Amino acid sequence: MTKPLLVYFISESTAITAQTLGNSLLSQFENIEFERHYMPYINTIEKARELVAELREVTAENGDKPVVFATMPDKEIDAIMREASCHYYELF
Repeated sequence: MTKPLLVYFISESTAITAQTLGNSLLSQFENIEFERHYMPYINTIEKARELVAELREVTAENGDKPVVFATMPDKEIDAIMREASCHYYELF
C-alpha cells in the first residue's frame, strides 16, 4: 500500500478558494490517495514561518514534499511560502 500524498490548502483568509480549485485539480487523479490539510488565516509573517517549519518537518519525516495550493495576495507572505519545502502553487 502506498502512502497518501500530503496536500495543503492555505490562505490569508478562509482557504475556500484554494480548497475548491485545488480539489478540482486533484479530482483528475482518481488512483492517487490524498491526505488533505486545511490551513486558513495564514495572514502574518509569524504564521507563515510556522507553516514553513511544519512543511520542512513533514518533508523530513515522509521523504516527499507536500503539495500546497495557496491564495496569498500578500507578496511578503507569498515570498516566504515560496521558500518552503513543498510544491507550491499560488492560484491567484
